[in-house]
Amino acid sequence: MAKLVAAGLLDEKWQPVGLSNTQKVIIANEVASKLRFREVWKVFGALWGMKSESLRSYFKTAQKQTGYDEKRKAIKDIIH
Repeated sequence: MAKLVAAGLLDEKWQPVGLSNTQKVIIANEVASKLRFREVWKVFGALWGMKSESLRSYFKTAQKQTGYDEKRKAIKDIIH
């Protein structure tokens, strides 16, 4: 999370800074993957004050968008 803060994507309280919903769910999914936890939408929904169902829906939509793989790789490069 510190790397995401340093990159300006999250603030000191781990809240997204000017991110689209697509960017938020990609961050959430990549962090969950790195830390190996399953309740990604529940955890990040609670952290960010969003409904877990909304995050899940945004993720399904994000995966279909043009440029998804590039955005995912950019986030992955930051946190790994």
